[in-house]
Amino acid sequence: MKDIMSKFLVIIFLLILFSCSISNSQVISSCGIKGGMVFAKHTFDYSINYSFITQYRPGIDIGIYTELFSQPILSGLAEIHYIQKGYKVKVAVTTEQNPEGNGQYITLTPRVDYLSVPVLLKVREEYKWINPYLYVGPHFDIKLAHSDDYGASNFKELHTLDIGATFGAGIQFKLAKKLGILLEGRFNQPITSSVSNSFIKVKNYSFEILTGINFNLLKNKK
Repeated sequence: MKDIMSKFLVIIFLLILFSCSISNSQVISSCGIKGGMVFAKHTFDYSINYSFITQYRPGIDIGIYTELFSQPILSGLAEIHYIQKGYKVKVAVTTEQNPEGNGQYITLTPRVDYLSVPVLLKVREEYKWINPYLYVGPHFDIKLAHSDDYGASNFKELHTLDIGATFGAGIQFKLAKKLGILLEGRFNQPITSSVSNSFIKVKNYSFEILTGINFNLLKNKK
């Protein structure tokens, strides 16, 4: 897991350098980094009469973004994130004497790591020192690894690619002509199922609270 994180940080650094190096084309109006907390859960829909209730599991999200084709109120966002998803669940402790549970519970927090690629349309309103904005678009989550702390086979059946829709809102504060900080929240709604067969369908939900740094690359920006 540490190797994956290290490689991702190197990719982030190289992509930031690449974005800045081609900024003269004016296709890229800004770039930056984002990071924060993600709260994710899987929902399990069984074909039989069985209920498996999950809760949101906290994790981390770190990524980079570029803002493209900036117009007066519209622009595009292309992002790459390392994101930790999964779910949290309380499981009854069973024994041979108490196969249905002895009244005690343990909390399990299985985790799935993804490389997430959101492609978003951003609508913003610009003021002197503050820019509120909304965005929406698809995201493509590529499974990197999983850490299943109770040995079930659910994660082994997860699809490599998970597609969903992202809805978000944020606010950017201008610290200087070329530098800003941002705070945003987003919700990720699944479009495809992470697992889909005749027995079960699993879907991946999450919401995120992110902060970040924005670097303005437009030379003619006032």
